[in-house]
Amino acid sequence: MAHESIVEKIVFCPACNHPVPLQYVNPKHYSVDSRESDGHVIAYRWIPKVQSDAIPHLYAVWQCSECLYADLKDSLMEEYMTFKDGYALKAFNKLPDESKATLHRLRLMVPRDSLNHAGAISMHLAAIFIMALPEEKRQIDYAKLGKLSLRLAWLFREYSCKQATFIKNTGATLKSMGMACEQMEQHLSGLGTILGDFKRSSRERAAELNLLPSTEENPYLAVTDSMGTHLDALHETLNSLQMAVLQDQQGKTIKVGTDEINYGADIGQILLSIGSRWPGMPRNERQSLDMTLVALEYSYENEGENQSVEDSLVMVDLILDLLVRMGELERALEWTNILSKFGYDTRRKLQETVRKGKSSSRMSNDEARSILRQITTVNVNLQRGGEKRRQIFQLMLARDEARIDDILRPMPTASADHKMKALKEAGIHNGVISLLFKNELKEPGKPKRSFLGLFGGHLSTLRTEPETIHSPERRRRRRT
Repeated sequence: MAHESIVEKIVFCPACNHPVPLQYVNPKHYSVDSRESDGHVIAYRWIPKVQSDAIPHLYAVWQCSECLYADLKDSLMEEYMTFKDGYALKAFNKLPDESKATLHRLRLMVPRDSLNHAGAISMHLAAIFIMALPEEKRQIDYAKLGKLSLRLAWLFREYSCKQATFIKNTGATLKSMGMACEQMEQHLSGLGTILGDFKRSSRERAAELNLLPSTEENPYLAVTDSMGTHLDALHETLNSLQMAVLQDQQGKTIKVGTDEINYGADIGQILLSIGSRWPGMPRNERQSLDMTLVALEYSYENEGENQSVEDSLVMVDLILDLLVRMGELERALEWTNILSKFGYDTRRKLQETVRKGKSSSRMSNDEARSILRQITTVNVNLQRGGEKRRQIFQLMLARDEARIDDILRPMPTASADHKMKALKEAGIHNGVISLLFKNELKEPGKPKRSFLGLFGGHLSTLRTEPETIHSPERRRRRRT
């Protein structure tokens, strides 16, 4: 039934100029029914006369079947190409044939008939691979890279729900081996990140010391290059090990070292076979979300001048949601502070713009209404940011519950002050402590604390005599 809602049109590939078909679901046939907090659509509503099993967001990325160039469908249908898209296209056209082997291997997951999750994952990975090709960071569209990797995370999420995972019915030994492979991969990826940072610093230091990059007398470059080579070899060896474990878990004959992958192969086998060619390739939802966060954080910090107020607020809200989803609660708290600062600064600037515009009579009513709508949007996001901050404290309290119990167990009769001090010294966040003791801050026989205590007493001690709103003393002071 999917073909009833599929639209196909011929477009010209921006890389090779070859006419190729572009398929997508007719947007007039459906609307979004419900989403998850990170924007993932989990239900569509179809118009009455159309019943389709097509999934519209599978078609978000388009790929040329001739040269394998890939990009978001919306970008392809734009009349003009952005500068950063131009950089990616230029880098793609210079890509050597051996580097295109990754794209050819990914293409094996794209079915020849109707698009499925494996095919959509393949094309999203191809688009991510191409968008990250430019050598300089300023030439990469990180906002688009974040959008692509987030959509890829949705696809992995759906795929893992649709497919019975291959470790479900395996024994404890194979499960343990699979988890060990995953842990080794995480450690290798971490080493690669650290080594990359060290390489950048070593190049700067080598320049300061006037060391030539081509000589063996430069240990900063020679040694780090050698370490990179060994790390690549470890990645390749680990991929072979992961392939063996995967085949064993699926009950297949183990063939270590084989590079033969054909159409219809298991998605896990294809992704593992690409690992040595593309070590940083995301292969699951978690890795895709990690890539999304890196891209969005960089985009917010370095591409903000190209974004509207609404787009910036949406991006920060999305970053917050992803950090909470991934359990990065301390980082999420930092981003609530960023959201608050951005919101208050933006609201102040917008209010000042309206004030100056009205005083000079140079602002039309439509312009004023537009800015007031932006202020309303900012206020709504500030309120949501406060709610998310409270939610984060609740999650941190639940996460640290056992640790807090261990700290407080030896001091059952201690005062709230002493308990709070012990928790603070143990590194428990102040917000969690305040949440935990919000009903215990008032000790027996003592008034509840107040900022008025800074003045040496409570409100009643600051007045020498009671006053009513109409008292003679109040009226005399108002007249003077």
